[in-house]
Amino acid sequence: MTSEPFLEQLPANLPEDLRAFLGCRADRATIRNGPVTWVDIPPSARAMLGGVTNPDLAITPGPAAGLALLHVKAGWLSARLPAAVADGRLRIDTSKLPFLAPKSVRADIERFVVELNARLAANGKALGEPSFGPEGMTLTKVDIPR
Repeated sequence: MTSEPFLEQLPANLPEDLRAFLGCRADRATIRNGPVTWVDIPPSARAMLGGVTNPDLAITPGPAAGLALLHVKAGWLSARLPAAVADGRLRIDTSKLPFLAPKSVRADIERFVVELNARLAANGKALGEPSFGPEGMTLTKVDIPR
């Protein structure tokens, strides 16, 4: 694990709207359903997962406002991770990851969430309630009241 901020290690092929959103240069981005081509499955895990190189993602609304279910599938392995925007902050429940998932996956998700929430707050922003459509989930930023 490097000490460089996780949000500074974004993949080169990250969609531009998401890159701008994470870099606090845009207030809106859509996380799209389907293959997540900007997340590579490590070569050491590909054989175990049937040779897949990228996970698939399906995001659906959760049972209440601000909640989402992230269904991630890589080969035969899948996980449904509850996610929430509460009080302007992102939360992702990593306890639902399969026991076969490397500990680094949980650590990376948790580090991403902490850094994103901190970056938004440092820029006077918070997350608004997500919206959902057939393409995926759209996140927006709102100004933190001063």
